[in-house]
Amino acid sequence: ILAVHIAGVTPEEINSKNLQSYSYEVLGGNHTRLALQKLLREDSGAAVYKNHMARVYCDLPDNLAKRIGIEHNNIHFALPSSAVDRLFTFRAALYAEAGYTNEAQLTTVEPPSSRDKESKWKDGLCTMLGIVDTETTTRRKKLSNLYGMELGLALSSC
Repeated sequence: ILAVHIAGVTPEEINSKNLQSYSYEVLGGNHTRLALQKLLREDSGAAVYKNHMARVYCDLPDNLAKRIGIEHNNIHFALPSSAVDRLFTFRAALYAEAGYTNEAQLTTVEPPSSRDKESKWKDGLCTMLGIVDTETTTRRKKLSNLYGMELGLALSSC
């Protein structure tokens, strides 16, 4: 089962008779999607490759969409992310929080440095990574303890 997202559309606005008209973002199951697309290209008459089950999410904020993708990968036995993967994801989330959406800006524009943006970014990372407060530790402290190196590097200059 794929995990897909329809941005900008609430569940109440979904028209089940018009499902082909929506633009879907795959949150989990990209390898399956790529394999199905390849099989369909090789045998375009095989209707079995044209449809696939999906869990559809609507109008999610980026950090929650990423959380769903991470959970999907955890459930379906994906390899754990490396420090480099986390660094890229963290830096991309930081820049997105500041309104930069072009991937090239991650290495050409200095990282945003306002306390407010940094705070929202860290809260978003906690949501994305499923980090929650415990009786003894805040989620922000847990984020720093688990990913301090990646956080520091994501905030560093180009």
